[in-house]
Amino acid sequence: ELAAGESVVDIEPELGIECEDRVNDGMGGTAIVRHRMDVTPGVARVVELVRGENKGDSWRAISRGTLAGFDGELPEAASLIPLLGTDASVDVDSDIASPTGFELYDMGRRQVAAYGWREREGVYSYSSLRAEELAAERAAHGLGEEPLSEAQREAEAEGSAYTRDSDKATSLGSAFHELAQTMVETGQLHDPARLEALARTWHLSERQVTRLRAAVAYWETSELRREAQGYALCRAEVPFFVAAPDSAHGAYLEGAIDLLCTEDTSCVGHALVVDYKTGDLDLTEDEVYERHERQARLYADVLLARGFAGVSCAFICVETGVIARWEY
Repeated sequence: ELAAGESVVDIEPELGIECEDRVNDGMGGTAIVRHRMDVTPGVARVVELVRGENKGDSWRAISRGTLAGFDGELPEAASLIPLLGTDASVDVDSDIASPTGFELYDMGRRQVAAYGWREREGVYSYSSLRAEELAAERAAHGLGEEPLSEAQREAEAEGSAYTRDSDKATSLGSAFHELAQTMVETGQLHDPARLEALARTWHLSERQVTRLRAAVAYWETSELRREAQGYALCRAEVPFFVAAPDSAHGAYLEGAIDLLCTEDTSCVGHALVVDYKTGDLDLTEDEVYERHERQARLYADVLLARGFAGVSCAFICVETGVIARWEY
């Protein structure tokens, strides 16, 4: 540990100094921007800054006399701090430059360009891919670009047309997914009291509650659920985050599988993927296949890359009874 007044000789050339700042990223948030500069070999003096423990105490600089006119209490205005290497009596606002002034260290001539980073940069999901598709569809019809809201992205990922009334499918879908997850984790049928609690949590209308009860009743007695229960291991809301080096959409793909059924915890053998869809009320069976095929392929690719020999993807529309199925 260095003390005030000491000197550091022969600073390593590769020693870098990095300044950090937050700037507007142009997307409604902030990004951390770092400016990195190299230090060339030389000599640096150590200055210690201390402050009293009481509120209002000022800062004091301690260089043990190695920097003339610098030791002592620092003024509140930065412009009043004496130039390093000059006498404290020199008027810093004058145009007279100190012939004896010096820098603590040489910043060097080379400076690395600033760079920024966002924690979600390079990460994409099926929802973001669907948003890109919708934007392309709007452009093809001459409607121009219009950013999707969070509710719109959720509705489209759920397979539902977005509506602005109180009966939009996003809240209904969220409530159903939570009930289905509880059924998987408990191995029991749904608890009516929990259904009512979720209806209040998601502010469902009376019509939505009626649709939710019907959807849950259909799923509980469906052939697909019985097929899923035939597997030794059923897991709900299984997340994944995988590298996607060959993708043009990003470096990492993330998502969650509603229901994953396998024979054990190893990534071998066959896997069954079940995805619940609320909405899709106005879609024909062919349209259901067309809308969700890309999502099914995405899930299958993730599991096949993990080592599974085969993957069955079954997307069940719990309000209409339509099941779209793919084998990979």
